[in-house]
Amino acid sequence: MSISQQRIAIIKEIGALEIRAEKGENVTASIRHCGKRLEALGKLKKRKDTMDAESKDYQTRKGEIVPREILDLAESNGISREALLHRISVGWDKQRAATTPVEARGKAKDFGISVERYKELVKSGMLDREISTQLGIAEHKLSYFKKVNGLLKPKKRIGVR
Repeated sequence: MSISQQRIAIIKEIGALEIRAEKGENVTASIRHCGKRLEALGKLKKRKDTMDAESKDYQTRKGEIVPREILDLAESNGISREALLHRISVGWDKQRAATTPVEARGKAKDFGISVERYKELVKSGMLDREISTQLGIAEHKLSYFKKVNGLLKPKKRIGVR
């Protein structure tokens, strides 16, 4: 009997116990026992899921299979499962996704532009929208770049002395 079938059987048993309780019978101990059995099944399911995760390949939401060896390779290279799956979902080769180191966020080189280059473009009269288009990065990433590198202009406070 599968875990789901066992769970359904226990829930049915609890339903029958509730009917007996409505008739005045004391079923507290039996209901408590059913609760403990359900809790044990929950722990068993978690343990089974963990074992499955350790032994099987991973299937992405798009249905693509990522072999266990690739998951292990990524982990040994310090790449999280989330980073690996994201890389694969955006078209990276599985081997490259599992072996290319993850760089720290917030560095100017991560954005494909240096602080000096950004300042030159602004001085030449380009707007952020034009800069992000020219560099091929999203405007919100350019804003984050500016924030991380201290390039945001302070907001003007109106009416504050």
